[in-house]
Amino acid sequence: MVEVIGTDVRLIGRGIVNYDSDQLRTAAGWSSNEVMKRMEVHRMEVIHRDEWVTLRS
Repeated sequence: MVEVIGTDVRLIGRGIVNYDSDQLRTAAGWSSNEVMKRMEVHRMEVIHRDEWVTLRS
């Protein structure tokens, strides 16, 4: 589980991630299609909406 912080340094929400930190660093800037082709992953999204809780509007 991770906490997602906005640019104003306030907590936006919490979620379960589908990638580890090394994978996220590697894939930063890639399109979803590139991620699926270049990495052995089964889901495109970092945090699926079913695994996300918004804590502020």
